[in-house]
Amino acid sequence: MRLQWDPDHDPSGAKQERRAIQPGMRGEMLARYAREWIVEIEDISEFIREQHKIVKIGDYERLITPREMVYPQPTNTKHL
Repeated sequence: MRLQWDPDHDPSGAKQERRAIQPGMRGEMLARYAREWIVEIEDISEFIREQHKIVKIGDYERLITPREMVYPQPTNTKHL
């Protein structure tokens, strides 16, 4: 497992002040994910096309997005 902090972006693609944690898999974990853990693949191309139209007109309130929560991090941290 690999974790990295990436810039977060709004629906228009503009970078935000906050950072987003991005987990990544490699090695055996990635192989098991590909072979065993995927139970269904669904084509959501039409949904994405519809959402892209909404972004292009800037009507972000109509976007269907997952609920996100910001987890505040203490500014005074020590490395372990």
